[in-house]
Amino acid sequence: MKKPVQSRSPDNKPLIIIGIVVLSILLMVVAYYFISALLNSFGRAQGQVGENMNTSEENFTDGKQAGNLSVKECLALQGYNTFLFLYSPYCPHCEKMLPVMDELIAEGYKVVKVDVTDSAQVAKITGCAKLQPFVPQYVCPYTGATEVGELPKEQVIELYNQCANSGGK
Repeated sequence: MKKPVQSRSPDNKPLIIIGIVVLSILLMVVAYYFISALLNSFGRAQGQVGENMNTSEENFTDGKQAGNLSVKECLALQGYNTFLFLYSPYCPHCEKMLPVMDELIAEGYKVVKVDVTDSAQVAKITGCAKLQPFVPQYVCPYTGATEVGELPKEQVIELYNQCANSGGK
């Protein structure tokens, strides 16, 4: 019995493997960019201030904002001349702090609540004061000092008073 003659076709296995590797790399790059964009938007929703904000060190020297304006002068020009409370509606710590801030406002404390999902408002502030990338955040418009976190009401009042004593009315 004769063995069937096997025709010798060119071996395409290396080309197939190379094609699979290239395709896999392309898919990983696309997935990376998609996931990065998704996490970036999710991070902002979870209480991080956008990473594209202008908060670099070279814009601040000795409490002065670029252009020789103090933080106080710059924020006043933007319409922020009282204690600032930055929050995100998607942040659980912010949700706990909002009623506290509302109580303080009702008690006569001058506080401006700033929703960080409103990029126009945040851009005005970050052009003047160096913000931390998290909320809830408390900002003194006179010094640019910031504090982050879910704080007891007494500590927020203490921050407010320190801020007011540093240049507030």
